[in-house]
Amino acid sequence: MMGRHWHLFRVALQFFTRIPVRIDDWHPEDLESASRYAPLVGVVVAIGAILAYAVGLLSGSPVLAAFLSVMVSVVLTGAFHEDGLADAVDGLGGGQTPERVLAIMKDSRIGTYGTLALIASIGLRTFALAALPAALACLAILLQHTWARAVSISLIGQLPYVQADQASKVKPVAKALHEADRRFALLAGVWPALLLPGVLGIAALAAGWGIRLACVRGFRKRLGGYTGDLLGACEQLAEMAILLTLVCLWPYT
Repeated sequence: MMGRHWHLFRVALQFFTRIPVRIDDWHPEDLESASRYAPLVGVVVAIGAILAYAVGLLSGSPVLAAFLSVMVSVVLTGAFHEDGLADAVDGLGGGQTPERVLAIMKDSRIGTYGTLALIASIGLRTFALAALPAALACLAILLQHTWARAVSISLIGQLPYVQADQASKVKPVAKALHEADRRFALLAGVWPALLLPGVLGIAALAAGWGIRLACVRGFRKRLGGYTGDLLGACEQLAEMAILLTLVCLWPYT
């Protein structure tokens, strides 16, 4: 049993990051079950991001430390979620009909809306982390990479999948998620909040969950469902919401 869980975690690590993982006995169906481990993959990414942040602090510049942290997370994941954010914003911003939105999302070229979204995401996360005390920033990095992935993955199966074609890079994982796997993902993403002082953890969790609720409503209204790019956008929005919440509330705790 543990061997199966370890195998699925390695599948998730291979799929959601650029970390080289050799898997000999691999099946496309494994990706659906492996999605539950996305928050734990977030722990791995967070460790790298925290180390980069710590190294950056040696320069005496919190902004540089925060920027290094964000960029290391981008490199480790191959901009997996950032790519989804850019495509989703391009599609939702430039398409008037569901068909047109989906067509724009599948276009590999990035547009004005997507470019601005990436600048906003990287900039906001950088300056938000820089505004936090160092110890709290490290905990924030851990929480943003686990909880944001948990709320994003939890959307799978809650809405219809609306891009069931060969063009979707996440087709194998975007169509189904058992309820037990959804609960596991949420529990795997929530625990870092317990490390935060006062009500910061609860507030950050609420912010991420609020993004999830907004995404469910918005995706259903615009497209009648979701795509892999929209999952990436949800993850990025949740990261930003978590960090903004911590920045706004930590002086009062």
